[in-house]
Amino acid sequence: MTDWTVNTRLRFGAYWVIAFGGLMSLSLFPPVSGVLNFAVDMVFWPLDGLQITDSSASKLLTAVIGGITSGWGVTVLLLSGDIADRAPESVRRVALSGYLTWFTVDGVGSVIAGAPWNLLGNTLFLCLLVVPLLKAYPRDAVA
Repeated sequence: MTDWTVNTRLRFGAYWVIAFGGLMSLSLFPPVSGVLNFAVDMVFWPLDGLQITDSSASKLLTAVIGGITSGWGVTVLLLSGDIADRAPESVRRVALSGYLTWFTVDGVGSVIAGAPWNLLGNTLFLCLLVVPLLKAYPRDAVA
């Protein structure tokens, strides 16, 4: 295995989370709002154009989600520095716990909201975030 440090693995996930939060916020602008509308329509299969995010409430929630997600990514990014150098396993567990909590709460909420297809995208995103962290240590070093 290449020498990919815990810090590098944490940063990899953090940048993806920040990018997703930024994309959510950017989707509030009309030139890119179609991306969000398409994504929402996809998770409420079939593609029928009925799910749009043009209401004030949808826009507010999109802004909040974008902000929270970006902040979560920045938090993980900051944990990847000196703090992870001092306690890499603890920081890795914190990041994994946050990712798994997001996945569980978002997944249950998606099913309740009638958008179970969101679990597919969430599962792919979870793998992107978690798989590098699971490989951060030899198996016998993971508590």
